[in-house]
Amino acid sequence: MLRACAVAVTVGSAALLAAGLVGPTAVAPPVAGPTAGLDLPATVLADVAAYRAPRRAAVVVATVLGVVVPLLVARIIAGRGGGGGRWAGAAAARLRRFAPPATVAVVAGGTVLLTAVARLPLGVWAGVVQDGRWGFRTASVGRWFADRVLLIGGEVLLVALGAAAVTLLVRRRPDGWVPRLVLGVALTGPLLLALHPIVVHGLLLPTGPLPPGAHRDAIAEVVARSDVDVPVLVGRASLRTTRPNAVATGLGPTARIVVYDTLLELPPSRAAAVVAHELAHVERRDPLRAALAPVPFVAVGGLLVRRLLGASTGGADGPRPRGPSLPPVRRLALVAVLVLAVEAAATPVVAGLTRANELRTDVRAVELTGDAAAHVALLHDLVSERLTDPAPPRWYELLVVTHPPPSVRARAVSGAAHVSATR
Repeated sequence: MLRACAVAVTVGSAALLAAGLVGPTAVAPPVAGPTAGLDLPATVLADVAAYRAPRRAAVVVATVLGVVVPLLVARIIAGRGGGGGRWAGAAAARLRRFAPPATVAVVAGGTVLLTAVARLPLGVWAGVVQDGRWGFRTASVGRWFADRVLLIGGEVLLVALGAAAVTLLVRRRPDGWVPRLVLGVALTGPLLLALHPIVVHGLLLPTGPLPPGAHRDAIAEVVARSDVDVPVLVGRASLRTTRPNAVATGLGPTARIVVYDTLLELPPSRAAAVVAHELAHVERRDPLRAALAPVPFVAVGGLLVRRLLGASTGGADGPRPRGPSLPPVRRLALVAVLVLAVEAAATPVVAGLTRANELRTDVRAVELTGDAAAHVALLHDLVSERLTDPAPPRWYELLVVTHPPPSVRARAVSGAAHVSATR
């Protein structure tokens, strides 16, 4: 019964994930030039290049560190890091007084912390120095560091608790931990989504009702056309940044769209276009899809790990390997760290899926507003005001970019309007 439920949840989550890749992506006929349709002056493109080129290098280095640091820790745990092997043995001896779940939690959480520390100089340069120089940062340096501590601490805590829970499950249910893990992930993802606006926004983005005026009227008109009914709140993002944005978050009673107060500095039609985009995400159940997306990968990965663990212990799932094997707790810690490395290495795959979904969301957003010009003007603002790269290098886009370039989105928006007009 438990396995049947896990299979059903896995299939359902995979179907929901696949459904996000289905939908219209009408694109206008290609126009010559990578920024065609946005009418960008040379001075803006020069500013974009000056701002984005060094950030691209920083992002690539940060992505590589997300893979390299866990792999180095894994090498030490496996005892293949020269002196690191002796260090791992000494550390393991000190950790023996803790229960195995606590030991694996310390290793996994510590790896996340090491990765964050390795990336911190890049974050300081990008978030404090460069954003301050270009006028995007409004928070003090102290507040910026306090935010980083909260975000890193939360990630370390979540990973540590997850590693401890999985270790406890593996040890107590050696023959049935995979379906239990699948069901646990299927419950935990939506729970974290439901808590996100309460916990994260409660700490970092205080929210309140939209003030009366033209912006609220334009947003209310778009919400009325939507197939979903979610509240739209305003968050005090101006405490930290000048960039306009909005986000769809929460689940069930906590579902909401939070617009940055900086968004209200744009014309009402453009603010409504942003909200329409987020409403399209809610209509397409993208927040829930993101919360359940790990389930099928956890199911497949869990089966592989179970087989590997069985083989390493000489159990029924496989033969005993030649040579010495690691103690059980170190094997579990090694698996936890390798999972972190694989997750970071999967960044291009996740980015590719997200880009495809964003285009489909843009198409629906144009249908909600009926104003393609406002969407194109908004994309123009992304480049001229936020210095978003209108056409980044293809290798960089494939590696980490989660949203299509504004030039591509402008053609998709124009194509959606053209298709709508000919119906």
